[in-house]
Amino acid sequence: MQAKTTKPHGFTLIELMIVVAIIGILAAIAVPSYQNYVKQARRTDAQAYMLDLALKEEKHRVNNTSYADHTNTALGVANTSYYTFTIVAADNTYTITATATGTQVNDTGCTPLTLNQSGVKGPSGCWKK
Repeated sequence: MQAKTTKPHGFTLIELMIVVAIIGILAAIAVPSYQNYVKQARRTDAQAYMLDLALKEEKHRVNNTSYADHTNTALGVANTSYYTFTIVAADNTYTITATATGTQVNDTGCTPLTLNQSGVKGPSGCWKK
């Protein structure tokens, strides 16, 4: 009688190492791209909050003939895990500043974000059109 020859089942070590290498390459490309996306999303959230604060400043000026500074809790100035917001106001001017904190400090070139009563946004390359 002839012995049955069976084909081995499973993967070889080389095949598994090739799969691991491919996953490593994909992760090396995907992780930095994802982190950049997260930084941009947090920056956009901060900018939206700054624009909301600007609207509140204008409303405050209509009702009180001057802008409010950061000590006015009616504006609802809040700090997040990623930005600290401050408002420096005089009678006819204000500047809202968002300073990056935590992991967002790695958003080089885009911190701090500023917005003033004239709608001037800085740094200009960091604000979406």
